[in-house]
Amino acid sequence: MVMGGVPQYLKEIEKGESATQAIDRICFTKDGLLQDEFENLYHSLFDNARYHMEVIRVLSRKKAGLTRGEIIENCKLSSGGGITQLLEELTESGFITPYIPFNKTRKDSVYKLTDEYSHFYIKFIENSRSAGPGTWIRLSTLEVFSFQFYLPLPKIRRIC
Repeated sequence: MVMGGVPQYLKEIEKGESATQAIDRICFTKDGLLQDEFENLYHSLFDNARYHMEVIRVLSRKKAGLTRGEIIENCKLSSGGGITQLLEELTESGFITPYIPFNKTRKDSVYKLTDEYSHFYIKFIENSRSAGPGTWIRLSTLEVFSFQFYLPLPKIRRIC
């Protein structure tokens, strides 16, 4: 998720380094390769990348996704301002995926953010930019990362 499955980024992991140490160094240090990659990536792919990044940020806040109209509203865009092309570019590039809800038509598509690196960047790197080395080591110990499975015991009825 951190590296979006990109082999080039995986080469940055040093021998003997734990995953936590590698993520901390690559994403949260001043000179880390992925520290500024989000903006570099979008600006290298799209003209007017700020609109693409805004759509990505808005979609990152809604796991269930948003319709075209909701994206326009949340991003404060105009419906005739090239939003269709913007959504197509993000879809064709693999950053978002449109889904057609059951009993709906294509115009009712819900768009979801499906790019793992963008998810990770927005959730963790973007708001921790000034925290420096040790940031991921601290973040990874937070309760949000401790997965506990709770399976309720079935109720046992006594038959007398």
